[in-house]
Amino acid sequence: MADFVLNFVAMATGVGRSRNCLASLNLDRIATADVSVRVGDTVIQPCDRVRDLGVILDSSLSMRHHIAKVTSTCLFHLRRLRKIGHILDKNSRCRLVCAFIRTRIDYCNALYAELPDSTLAPLQRVLHAAVRFVVGLRARDHVTGALIELH
Repeated sequence: MADFVLNFVAMATGVGRSRNCLASLNLDRIATADVSVRVGDTVIQPCDRVRDLGVILDSSLSMRHHIAKVTSTCLFHLRRLRKIGHILDKNSRCRLVCAFIRTRIDYCNALYAELPDSTLAPLQRVLHAAVRFVVGLRARDHVTGALIELH
């Protein structure tokens, strides 16, 4: 039974047995109580964040940590692409943005439903920066027309 519980916790939280971490939701009654779980000789402590299938889930399910990580990764790739952007045509830039940036933003995008606009704003800024890269717009140019064109 102990192996079953440890495997279930490891599978549910995305961490191995060596991490010994249990995800807990931000409920008032749980926050004040000791929620560590003891299975055999192993004590599993609660965590603020866990990663499951590449998605970082925090205790309040606000997705802020996940969005910050996705934004950071996308901006890194966009900076790298800008270094070679001048030698690529528009179609090649579009394909590279789809491969490196759009796929990261679209991965598990159903989790972004019902999030406030302030939480989603960094992803929107990444998309606008990617459109500016593909179309060749300057930083202060409007992207609405380019978004319609690329869609």
